[in-house]
Amino acid sequence: MTSGSTTSGGEHQDKWSAAERKRSKRYEGPVAPVIASLLIVIAWCVFILFYALYWSTGFNVYQNLIVTVVSLIITGIVIGIMWVIMSPRGYWRGGN
Repeated sequence: MTSGSTTSGGEHQDKWSAAERKRSKRYEGPVAPVIASLLIVIAWCVFILFYALYWSTGFNVYQNLIVTVVSLIITGIVIGIMWVIMSPRGYWRGGN
């Protein structure tokens, strides 16, 4: 066989590489920030659960509400800063 000739195996390999390229492009995206965001939200839920069960006994309803809102705001700020730092600029501009 010469390097210029094409066989059915070569065509299959070309189709396979095209499928692989298509599959690899499908998974381009901000995977790490998404996973980190989910973990941060889960950690916030665990914090609120422990706070409600153990640490809030001496506070009234309004103080508990303030702690919940402030912790939610802090969680949102942390997630926002994380997305700004971890995500490449291209995700917001559609590539490049």
